[in-house]
Amino acid sequence: MSERVQLTYDEAIAMLRVRGKPKSGRRVHTFKSAGPCIVGADWSWRDVKAHIREYGAELAGPAATQMKHGIASGGVFFETVVPGE
Repeated sequence: MSERVQLTYDEAIAMLRVRGKPKSGRRVHTFKSAGPCIVGADWSWRDVKAHIREYGAELAGPAATQMKHGIASGGVFFETVVPGE
């Protein structure tokens, strides 16, 4: 079993893949387990920051990271920037 790697708020924010522009609304793609399936949704930038402040953040496991959602926070996985992409 792998050790959990906790992230600071600033580390987590820096890793996120943020889409959109400030005036049109920045968004981050997320997913969450829902029984035997996963449910994805775009969250507002404001909601993402508030969630990570409240629940903290850690590096996700290999499966979520392969799906480009490398941060886990409060049961939600957040899309992250892939180095070199």
